[in-house]
Amino acid sequence: VRVTTTVGVCRILSCYWEMLPLHVIKDFLIILISELAFDAASSNVRVSVIQGICVLLEERLSHSVLQDLLPSLGGHLHDVSERVRLALLDLLILIKGMRSIKFWSICSVDHLLARMEIDTPHVVKRIVILLMDAF
Repeated sequence: VRVTTTVGVCRILSCYWEMLPLHVIKDFLIILISELAFDAASSNVRVSVIQGICVLLEERLSHSVLQDLLPSLGGHLHDVSERVRLALLDLLILIKGMRSIKFWSICSVDHLLARMEIDTPHVVKRIVILLMDAF
């Protein structure tokens, strides 16, 4: 239920961003990013929050609000679940193409390089994609 709700809330926020008051949007985002993104009971919920953020980033007006909230997700690079790490890297790859948010403000390059040494080939491949042509 939480997975479906998370994705649904993010889609609704993305579609109706301009119509909703900013304080309502921020309240939803704070719940998503500070509570559900750190749900210890379910890695699926953590993945759905990160995927929902990807949906929100399609709305250009969300960038200024998300820019301040996204750095709290950087710790997910070291999550025990590989699915969560992959979802975070997909988010960072999406952010790499944006001018308003820099991926290294969410997750430091040092952490990415350290993760390359110890992670699975799937994760390492995404880190390489992220870092290629970034600097």
